[in-house]
Amino acid sequence: MTIWPDCARLIPIMIKKLFVDYILDKAVKVLSVIVPSLKSHPRFSKILSSRVTTAAAKAGSTVAKGTRPIGRIRSFIWRSIGFFLLFGMTIFTWYGERHAATGDAISEARSVTVELPDVGKVDPAFSGKMVYATGFADTKDTIMDPQFRFKTTAIRLKREVEYYQWVETYESSGKYTYSQQWVRKPVDSSGFNDKSIINRVLKEIPSETIEASNVTLGAYKLSPSVVANMPGYPGMDFGTDKPLLLTKVPGWIPVDLSMYANALSGNFIHLRDNVIYLGRSPEAPEVADVRLIYTEVRPAEASILALVSGDTFEPFIASNGAAFNIVLMGTIEMGKMYDDISGEHSMSMLALRMLVTFVVFITILFFGAIPPVGTFLKTAFEAGRFLCALLLAPTWIILVTGASWLQFRPFSGALLLGVGVVLAFAALRFLYKRGIKQMEKERKLLDQLGNVMEQIKDGKSLEDINFNDKI
Repeated sequence: MTIWPDCARLIPIMIKKLFVDYILDKAVKVLSVIVPSLKSHPRFSKILSSRVTTAAAKAGSTVAKGTRPIGRIRSFIWRSIGFFLLFGMTIFTWYGERHAATGDAISEARSVTVELPDVGKVDPAFSGKMVYATGFADTKDTIMDPQFRFKTTAIRLKREVEYYQWVETYESSGKYTYSQQWVRKPVDSSGFNDKSIINRVLKEIPSETIEASNVTLGAYKLSPSVVANMPGYPGMDFGTDKPLLLTKVPGWIPVDLSMYANALSGNFIHLRDNVIYLGRSPEAPEVADVRLIYTEVRPAEASILALVSGDTFEPFIASNGAAFNIVLMGTIEMGKMYDDISGEHSMSMLALRMLVTFVVFITILFFGAIPPVGTFLKTAFEAGRFLCALLLAPTWIILVTGASWLQFRPFSGALLLGVGVVLAFAALRFLYKRGIKQMEKERKLLDQLGNVMEQIKDGKSLEDINFNDKI
């Protein structure tokens, strides 16, 4: 698909060359006899390389644009897609780099963290300090699932809902395939290519997280924002399969049971391990079945890095405005907690930057997201789109990253922005010089092509043609 614009532009160029520069009665001979012979010639095959093809296309771009308005529209759409992709990646990078502020907050918190030796009593001397502490995270609150009305004593209860649905996939061969899968949201089958395949849902239930209001670590309270950072794990245990009649759950009747025969008299609710399954059988799921997966945070030993504010653990607010706190279940050393969270953050930022750079590279390479406007850019882009993408993609990311850092890393952001400007100038200057050389080389190749075609027009055979220039 990416070579189509060049091919489309080449067609009118060759037509012009054959029908305008040479007499009409020679055209068929050139196309059917001479060109295949030239392609097989060991020296002249280089003239018909993709580079010459691209040069010929560029040389006749005016004719192509005048004779192929559809090509102009296609090129405009293609560049527009590239522009919006580049704009989207710029915004994504801008906000993604704000996450780098969390890394600075982690480093700042680590430099001022002290150990709180005893959480069994509130010590005013530690108020306002960033601390590391271990103790028993506990709650006496009973939280309830509003759908099934069962209760549990836990710090947090989380319900994730999945639906068994038909999923449509478009294959590269042009065919549509259908498979049954567990998905997070019901799939609308009205847009399926095959109208005979219909999705239904026994009952739509939202995913939800319920947290206890009063959570403590020893004598200290945990603020809601700290509780929200506590990890969950499978903890609900409904035991072995406990099928229930729908009528056994007061006030809970699914909306649509028309797809099931004798639904109200069958066991359509199954309680197993940490899953509530809605359907005939968990072993043989049917389209419309629903499963609810429960995880919870139970009272247990925990390790915390947070700010002490009176008798409450709060998030630490760094000088750049980023908030940081972490709670892990179990007794974990302070150094290991910081090493793990710093490593995870560094890896996530590295993956983000590599992904964005790759997408910007592809956007410039295939979509021409940076239009060659003006003589300077037009000449620079003559160096080749691959080389332009290779040099400009990382430079673009450096510029956007430096600009985004100005708010929370003023000095580093300004320095990185300056480096980006220098790199951009150096890259464009290099591309401009290379573009001039490339244009000169392509001009020589086209001159030689014209010279050879003139000799062919005069009736010379391939053996008699004078290849007087090196390619």
